[in-house]
Amino acid sequence: LVGTAAAGYQGGRVSFDPRDIRIANQGNRSVDGGDSPAATPDEAFNESLGAHLTFDPRAGGAFTGFSEIYLQATRDILVNSPWDLNQSVGPNGLANLILEAGRNIQINQDLSATHGNVILRANNNVRLAANQSIDLAGTGSLTIVADADGNGTGNFTAENNSLLRTQAGDITVSSAGSVTLRTMDAGTGDLSITTTQGSILDDQNNSTWVSADQLTLDSARGIGASGTNRQLDTSVNVLNATARNGSIFLTNDGSDLTLGTLTAADRINLSTS
Repeated sequence: LVGTAAAGYQGGRVSFDPRDIRIANQGNRSVDGGDSPAATPDEAFNESLGAHLTFDPRAGGAFTGFSEIYLQATRDILVNSPWDLNQSVGPNGLANLILEAGRNIQINQDLSATHGNVILRANNNVRLAANQSIDLAGTGSLTIVADADGNGTGNFTAENNSLLRTQAGDITVSSAGSVTLRTMDAGTGDLSITTTQGSILDDQNNSTWVSADQLTLDSARGIGASGTNRQLDTSVNVLNATARNGSIFLTNDGSDLTLGTLTAADRINLSTS
């Protein structure tokens, strides 16, 4: 799907609610503000447009002229082409992105922004494919919520060689099931990871690190595990960690680590390097 905001709607919001949404370069339907007679500067589109929509994320594509992109799908959202949010909205781009799915969100290609915040909420699973990244510059923050409906079914999965990164914004990840940590870098921002039913696990690759100013871990079970390749590898200034039904195993890079709240049902094993 391609099109632009109608004249006078620069800085508005684009919102759709079909069954499935794909972000892919082959999107070819055209929509402008005239398709929504009740359009306002805050919401240029808000209509159900069929069972399946494909949006073109490139410059001059579906989202030109908008400062917020809010996409809801009753089933799945798939990002199948690289998506630079600021190029997508145009030369004055400052784009916030909200994706909400009744089932799953799959980020199969790189998602990036120079400015703006990104929120991914799925009632079931959020998946970041291998070798792909969500990379936000500036002060943009990243929020990922799996199991958004709170029914206890939903995992956040980051596959091999994937990356979550912000420059100065916070990263917040919430999942019902276990989360395996790949490279996550919040820059000068804070990083928070919560599991309501599972563990927070290391990927057993000592070359991948979790980096932030302050790191907060809240696990229904354990955090890391015993063994040099199973402890969490972190590079943070301040640590808060809660393992409600397990132990904490963590190695921090650097000689200075400020400890906040540390709680574990079993062992706490911390080291610095």
